[in-house]
Amino acid sequence: EASPPLSLTEGEAMGEIVSVGEVSAKYLSEALGLSKSAVSRLLAILEKQGLIAQGGKTKEDRRLRKYHPTKQGTDISRRDDEARSSVTTKLLETLS
Repeated sequence: EASPPLSLTEGEAMGEIVSVGEVSAKYLSEALGLSKSAVSRLLAILEKQGLIAQGGKTKEDRRLRKYHPTKQGTDISRRDDEARSSVTTKLLETLS
């Protein structure tokens, strides 16, 4: 069964997580320009959907959790990236 497409913000977050491999909420907040509370909600949604998982705590700060993509999260992120790229290409072709 195909999962629904990610929202724009979810897609941006997943793209960043997949690209970097393992991120903290603080890193995502800075990278995406979102508040800490918005990132916290976003991470909870992505984790509930099985797209990310919590890793260990960082060496620098034992309280700081890191998140990494699951295989499903990586696959869905790539699928959504391809779909967005295809739509963008079609739109640009239409404008040419």
